[in-house]
Amino acid sequence: MNSIVDIGRARVNSFIANKYNGFSVRGILETFLDNEGNMKKIIGLHTERAQKVGQQSKTTLLQLCDGDHCLIVQLPVVESINLPSGLLNFLNLPYITFVGIGINKTLMNLESEFGLTCNNAVEIGPSSWDLLNKTEEKCRIVGQFVSFSNNPLCNWP
Repeated sequence: MNSIVDIGRARVNSFIANKYNGFSVRGILETFLDNEGNMKKIIGLHTERAQKVGQQSKTTLLQLCDGDHCLIVQLPVVESINLPSGLLNFLNLPYITFVGIGINKTLMNLESEFGLTCNNAVEIGPSSWDLLNKTEEKCRIVGQFVSFSNNPLCNWP
């Protein structure tokens, strides 16, 4: 299932994978892999957790976004339902960097609950910022992956 979400001038193609469509993620993962200019790819990774009364909280939603496309995976509540192996393989590709706030804890939860691992993750939350010079440090971190042509906050050639 997919839809297009208009956010001002931007449009994001959103895809939902769940048990009803067999966790079909192949098409969107191929879209994420399409990489014009052969540049390093950065994909945002976020999860949502839910808790039933009297039970421990569990990850129920996985979101992957690259700015143009967003994959939302409704994770199975029942352990007998397996996620596609393509998702695990994708999360471990060496030329894709996954970023997120609290990503280390997120990845610990995904591994313990679903066996999903990720080889290349970068924390972008406040704990990773240089407290004396937050903006420039963020530019240096992100600048490793993306070139800024006209960003006045990032002063490098």
